[in-house]
Amino acid sequence: YKSHAVLSDTDTRAAVADYVRIGELTNHTTRAIVVDQELSTPVMYWGWIVGRIWEFPDGPLPDHLAEGNWDYLIVVGRSFLQTSQGLRDFTRPFPIVAQNERYAIFDLSGRELGEQASSRP
Repeated sequence: YKSHAVLSDTDTRAAVADYVRIGELTNHTTRAIVVDQELSTPVMYWGWIVGRIWEFPDGPLPDHLAEGNWDYLIVVGRSFLQTSQGLRDFTRPFPIVAQNERYAIFDLSGRELGEQASSRP
């Protein structure tokens, strides 16, 4: 029911197109961290990706995510990048794979996340 409500607004086609594009850009990854203001399931479903949710991106990356081996951080709902200091701090060193006004994809594959997460105060 909740997924239907999220995808039933006037921007449904644009949202689904974004999710499909995210899947293509990440080669349908099975190693993503997802930040999504509504749910992570639409991007996982339409993008054919597998990821773990970073539910509260206003603080540092949680230990259970910092210990993982991740290729991408997918931020759906770019407002998180303006409102979440923790997310902005975390993403600063990572290259952007793609972005538009609705999403951003960061390449995490070249860094050790555990070291970065523990080096921040």
